[in-house]
Amino acid sequence: MNFKNDQQLIMTLLFKKLNFKQHKASYMV
Repeated sequence: MNFKNDQQLIMTLLFKKLNFKQHKASYMV
């Protein structure tokens, strides 16, 4: 198992989710 790669992937997915939420919030305003 390559833990570093898995961690990076999880961080990327979380970051994309946060970005998506921020974009939705900005459209709401």
